[in-house]
Amino acid sequence: MIASLVGLGIRGFDLFWTRITRLMEILAQKRALVFACVASFCFQILHLWLVPIIITYDGFEYIRYADLLGTARFHTEYYISRPPLYPALLRVSMELFGRNVYGVLLPGLILGNIGLLLIAVLLRRYERPLLSIFVLILTTLAPEFIAYQHTPLTEVGSFFFVALTIFALLYPRILGWRSVFLLAGTLGLGYYQRPTLIYLAPLVALLWLFRLRSEQYIFRWRMAMPQMALIVVLPFLLKLPWSQMISANPTARDMNRYMIGFGMLKGVLLPPTDSLMEPYRDAYIKAIKDSSPDGVLDASGLTQGSFVQFQWQFMSAHGGDADSVFLDSIQRYPGRYATSVLRCLVYFMGRDSLDDDNIRSARAIFDKGAIGSCLEGKDHPNYLIEVQYFRRETGRSILAKVLNKLIFPFRWLVVIGSALTCFGFILAIVRKDILLLTFSVVPLFYLLLHSLLLLSVNRYAIPVQPLILVNLLLVPVLILRPGKVALLK
Repeated sequence: MIASLVGLGIRGFDLFWTRITRLMEILAQKRALVFACVASFCFQILHLWLVPIIITYDGFEYIRYADLLGTARFHTEYYISRPPLYPALLRVSMELFGRNVYGVLLPGLILGNIGLLLIAVLLRRYERPLLSIFVLILTTLAPEFIAYQHTPLTEVGSFFFVALTIFALLYPRILGWRSVFLLAGTLGLGYYQRPTLIYLAPLVALLWLFRLRSEQYIFRWRMAMPQMALIVVLPFLLKLPWSQMISANPTARDMNRYMIGFGMLKGVLLPPTDSLMEPYRDAYIKAIKDSSPDGVLDASGLTQGSFVQFQWQFMSAHGGDADSVFLDSIQRYPGRYATSVLRCLVYFMGRDSLDDDNIRSARAIFDKGAIGSCLEGKDHPNYLIEVQYFRRETGRSILAKVLNKLIFPFRWLVVIGSALTCFGFILAIVRKDILLLTFSVVPLFYLLLHSLLLLSVNRYAIPVQPLILVNLLLVPVLILRPGKVALLK
């Protein structure tokens, strides 16, 4: 009797394992990835239909900028610090699909989905078919990323340019000068989506060098050096027309200085005893206290509402020489600066905070806005005019409720993925693995760029958050099954 039961159990396990193996074989085939891509696209359409929109003050500004393009008012009313690519995409989309919710959301939705597909296809080409499918599923369901697909801002479109850069850098069938021009063009055009992207150029040039060394039997510096130079120089040449307009515009220059001053205050670079803070010392001390509920400064630094009463006074007094004040403060307080940079970097990697733009936006869409549009920019001059076009009732959709429940589990996945990204960077150097090196160093470098300026607003991390989720799966897989380091031919 016992022997019969054991034999039955063994046969049942064999049958179960055979089914699982067959399922894995099916998933490993190309048609499984095609099915996953189609399913991802359908899910994008589903949440576009069932999940509300959120429009902040900045969102209404981008819509206004879209209206200004190609008009006589452009030179007098367009705020030149805002790059023009996203407003141009909004303008085209609203012309095609109307001045409504779909018209303003489709640019971000399409660019975000294409970026996710590029990453999945790239992993498939590296003989990681199962990984590509699971990565696509995981990143498609990320609630914070979905939240930014439902607001007219530049974060999701910026991810597209990061994904296209990685794709052009690593895809086996894009070789030689074609890849070089695609990389340079992507970074140059990316500047017009988000200026920070252009500073990835030196890093991308180094990664291109590593790719050349990994796939060429005889490495030639005389070929590599011109290609690396083009990857670095061409994007900066492409940005010249717009950057010269910024240089000639006093308001735009003031905005750049404002961001530096904002980072100094938010990152608490200066101690309260510093002479620069003397006129606002009491308010500054109170802001630090309000942002330190447990006696430890919040991960985001000062919460944005705590120092608003004196930030404009500070900028008026020091805005003209913000660059020199910032650099001088770093020299005088290197320890405070290093601590602020590290705190900001950890904050970008998912640490809990009192000042969390990403969770606040996600909650506004999936929870508070579950019965209709969440139009927050009520202080915008065009609010009363625009509200008639973008208000809609979605009902309390099950999808919004499910995504709302997924916010905190995915936040923990981002934290774990960030730790694995750091570990993956070290492992990639040890193994000389170009795939792992690219997927780890690109998000780390991007986050470091914003951390160095102490711009601790965590929506700036959204353009690389999908890559951090990719590393949540990619790093363990490459630890257990290293596979081929070299590119496929």
